[in-house]
Amino acid sequence: MKKIFLLSLLFFSLLFLYHGNAKCQWVRTNQSVDSTVECLTASNSSLFAGTSNGIYRSTNIGDDWTRLNTGLIQKNVIAIVRMGEYLFAASIDNSGCSTIIRSIDDGTTWSQVSNNFPSPYVCTGVLSLLVKDTDLFVGAACGGVFLSTNRGDDWIAIDSGIQGKQKFQATALAETPTSLFVKTDVGDCSFGAANAIFRSTNNGTVWSKASDSISIDDLSGAAFALLGTNLFVGMYRTVYQWSDSNFRWSKVGTNLSGPIQSLLVSGQKIFAACEYPQSDRIFLSNDSAKTWISVSAGLENVSKYSNPFQLAVNDRYLFVGIIDNGVWRRPLSDFGISEVKDSTAFTNEIRISPNPTTGILTIHNAPQNLTSVAIVNVLGEKVFELANPHTSDFMIDLSKLPPGMYYARFLVGSSVDVKKIIKE
Repeated sequence: MKKIFLLSLLFFSLLFLYHGNAKCQWVRTNQSVDSTVECLTASNSSLFAGTSNGIYRSTNIGDDWTRLNTGLIQKNVIAIVRMGEYLFAASIDNSGCSTIIRSIDDGTTWSQVSNNFPSPYVCTGVLSLLVKDTDLFVGAACGGVFLSTNRGDDWIAIDSGIQGKQKFQATALAETPTSLFVKTDVGDCSFGAANAIFRSTNNGTVWSKASDSISIDDLSGAAFALLGTNLFVGMYRTVYQWSDSNFRWSKVGTNLSGPIQSLLVSGQKIFAACEYPQSDRIFLSNDSAKTWISVSAGLENVSKYSNPFQLAVNDRYLFVGIIDNGVWRRPLSDFGISEVKDSTAFTNEIRISPNPTTGILTIHNAPQNLTSVAIVNVLGEKVFELANPHTSDFMIDLSKLPPGMYYARFLVGSSVDVKKIIKE
């Protein structure tokens, strides 16, 4: 009897462990996103996927997706970033020419803003986007680095000091509190260019080479991540950390399975997504990239040729986009990360009445930490702004505005809530 009891205890213990581990794995979100996922962005309460078939948005962690292609000229979307109340995306056509598009209504509609790149860069392929405060940076193929200080309306080339200039591919951009970084790669147009990292301490006006301390064998591809004030870069199968004290990169992690496609920070942990051919593709570091463990459970049956392209995170889930296999998610609690609270997020549901309106709008249930509310027209032009209302209920007079559609943008820190308004 004792032997039977012990065997039964062992059986149920193994069964418990199996089911416990079965829950700790990646699961695929709604399969309506079935094209190649080029980029992911978690913003406010929304998750955006840029794909070879346009832009998709989910407001329920991927259980449902809405396709958002109104205003898109090119459907192959390779980057999406947020700047306050604005979203920006980069798309590319079959000839290699890109378009930068902008949305003021959380991705519902888009308008083109990049048809005024300076000559001779009118047709350039955008590979990376970076937002720093109110500046938007673009890294391009065969075109260099560009800066817009007015939300994409105008652009200037900022590549002074970069080896190869018009011939390199700016595949990745990053910032620290003191510097900008760009990773350049050799490509089809890159004769005379170099695989290198360049650094600027004056917002891109002048760049200097900053990769001499990185092994030449590692200088292919790049993915940046910022943990506090510490910048990390994934290069091939190795992770390096930048030092502002001696202006060098130090090798800190080497045991990853393949070329690193994406690095992401959540709390004090760093995640990495790697290319095939290994089955271990998603990794976690608990010690500032020094050692890595595989957290790929659930992805074993995904084709080894379906690479993970980009990681994204919200307050409760880690997401990964995979070529031809959509978007996958896994709870942060699996990695020992408690729910990440956004101190700037909206905790109230703001209401507007009446809507449509003939002039006077009443705002209900505004959060106490609301810093401003702006009214913009369909062109993105600000027609009204109220700073720090200091009350949960207040009125706005739109009677002098012409009839039409407008958007109310409620700003708390970097979080934005957008409401559509109809003025009759």
